[in-house]
Amino acid sequence: MSRIKKAYKYILKKIFGFSLVGVITTLFSGVMLYVVIHVFNGPLVLSYVLIYFVAIILSYILNMFFVFKNNIDFKGALIFFGIYLSGMGLGALFLEYFKNTLNIPDIFKAYMSIPLTMTWNFIISYLIFNPRKNE
Repeated sequence: MSRIKKAYKYILKKIFGFSLVGVITTLFSGVMLYVVIHVFNGPLVLSYVLIYFVAIILSYILNMFFVFKNNIDFKGALIFFGIYLSGMGLGALFLEYFKNTLNIPDIFKAYMSIPLTMTWNFIISYLIFNPRKNE
């Protein structure tokens, strides 16, 4: 198999694994957002930020174990948190924009930010945590 095909298969495998972890954390986040915003009438941006923070912890553990096959360590956790916090900031900016421009329920605004932050988080995480980046 050519080097390009191997690299292609490798990146697809990482994207699939990252996406699967993303689905798990997104389901977690989505359910929690629904409960906090819809059931308990929590504030949109604060609810999003707090739930996103908890989802970062879940995502770090699952991604290091299943996707990037790296050890869970303090330095890696700080880097991962930095990546995801930047994604959360990006998501919060989108939420503020959606809040001021769209006349739809808040829960849909929160859901709309998820694919944007997931794309950002994968690209940056892959560039940093990919153990085969020098091959």
